[in-house]
Parts: sequence; structure tokens; C-alpha cells
Amino acid sequence: MYCNNIASVFFIIVWLCSLGECAVLRTYINGEYKNSVSDLNCNQYNNDYDIIRQFPFPLLINPVEYAFHKSAVVMYKNNNASIQEIYIMDEEIVPSSIFCLSNLEELTIISTPFQNGIIPDAIENLKQLQQLMIYESPIKKITEKLVTLPKLLTLLLSNCSLTHIQDLSKLKTLEMLELSNNYLTHINEVPDLGLLKLDGNLFKEIPVIKNTDNIWFLDMNKNPLINALPILSYKNVRYIFLENATLTSIPPTIDKLQKIEYLLLTDNKISYLPTNVLNLPNLKEFSIRNNLLSSGDMKLIETAFKKSHPDLYICV
Repeated sequence: MYCNNIASVFFIIVWLCSLGECAVLRTYINGEYKNSVSDLNCNQYNNDYDIIRQFPFPLLINPVEYAFHKSAVVMYKNNNASIQEIYIMDEEIVPSSIFCLSNLEELTIISTPFQNGIIPDAIENLKQLQQLMIYESPIKKITEKLVTLPKLLTLLLSNCSLTHIQDLSKLKTLEMLELSNNYLTHINEVPDLGLLKLDGNLFKEIPVIKNTDNIWFLDMNKNPLINALPILSYKNVRYIFLENATLTSIPPTIDKLQKIEYLLLTDNKISYLPTNVLNLPNLKEFSIRNNLLSSGDMKLIETAFKKSHPDLYICV
């Protein structure tokens, strides 16, 4: 009877959402909510609905518009008893019971702190998690258990006041790593990523890491870089973002990176551009605006590119 009642509730909620009326699950129940990770006992919950009804804030269920402005959950289409995605925004705390959602695939947290600023060991319960995205939520410590997530594809920790990130090389399935707008000066090893975003940190050098072969997208914007020489180790990179990075030059052998399609160098201190940049056959967009090149040099660059790359979008 209990399961039938739950099924009926979800049917009504989903039906209301299909009519464009975002249903809200009022989850706070006086005297029942606990947030201590040390007291976490997932066996006390019968299903995912039982878990989220303990949250100390309301949740939208299957909102019609994907651009959520409030905390929300998305249920599996073929199984309304399981939660596929959860989105927490501007709440007082990340509920510890969230780590009991064993079928969860996507977890997004915005402007909501973890208990004591720690991503806890309990995250290892989320064996189905594919995307973990955290924005504007201070993090003091990340458990080593993070690297045990067997299906994680995307890890995004943006504006989280990070000063250190552990070795992530055991996350063999990871494809995208974004650590934008933190206080990082270096990173440890990473797996065979495709996308690496480290913009808005305190790197003085482009990271030299073992696994660069698969990286096609590298963003080092807004870092106080001393030089760009390590970029040459990213031999398959296609997108390079080095804007507002205090650079005074780029490597004279930049043409070793034959797969570059987008090379953005705006707002630096570059006073000389090697002619080898003309030998990038796949270049589609090139930006060198707001540097220390003379107007004469800029005109020469633009003229040379028009001859070598007639379809190039160039910003000088």
C-alpha cells in the first residue's frame, strides 16, 4: 500500500509538470532531518523518494524548463522511483542523505556549502554518477574516495576556493575536467582527458602532465603565466585559450601543434609573433588583439594570414 501511495503521488506530480505547472515537493519534516555524514545510514530509506523527502528545502520534480532556477530533481522516465539528476541551488547546506541516491547520474550544486566544507567519503556510494558539477561553493577538502567513482565523465569545481586538487589519474573514465576560478598553482596527474579548463587560477606555467595525447581543449585564460613553452607537449590540442595570461611570447616552434584550430592570445604583453604561426594548416580563428605589437606589425600579420589562411577569422 505504501509503494502504491508513492506511485500515485509521483503520477500526479509528473502530470502537473506536463501541464506546465512545476510541482514542488515540500520536503522538510520537523524533527526528522539530520545532516551528519557520520550518522548516515542509507538502509533506513526505502527508495529515492524517501531520501529526498528528508531534505530541508523544497524540490521541483521534473521541471518542464531545463534551466532550473530552484532546486530540482529529474526522475528516470521508465522508473519514477529513482532519481537520475539532482540540482541544488542557493540552499543552506548540501544534505548528507544525497549520498544515498545510488542511481544518481548527474549532481549539480550551486552556491550551497557542504558540511564543514568537505566532500565526504560517502560520495563513493554514487557508483552511477557521470557528472559532478559544483559552482560557487567553498570546498576545504575533497575525500580521496572521489577517485573511486567508476563512471565519472565530467568533474567541474568552479569558484570553490580550491588551493589543492589531488591526483585524479585513477578516474579512468573522466573526459572533462574544469577547475576554473580557484587558487590553484599546480595540478597533479590526471587521466586521459579531452577537455581541461584551468582558467582564472594562479598558474605560472602551463601544467606539464603525462597524459596530454587526448586533450583537444585547453583553457589557461586569466593565469599569471611566465611562458607558454609547455604548450608544445599538448600535441593534439585544437582549442588553445591563453587570453589575459601575462604572456610576453609564444613558442617559436608553435607550428609543431599542427592540429590547432583556435588560438586566442588577446590581452597579453606579446611584442613579437613568430612567423611559424603561419604554418598551422587547420587554424580557423586567431586573436592577438590588445598586445604590445606595433600597428605596422599587426597589419603585416593580417596581410600574411589573408594569403596563407584566406578563410581565417582573425582579430588584431
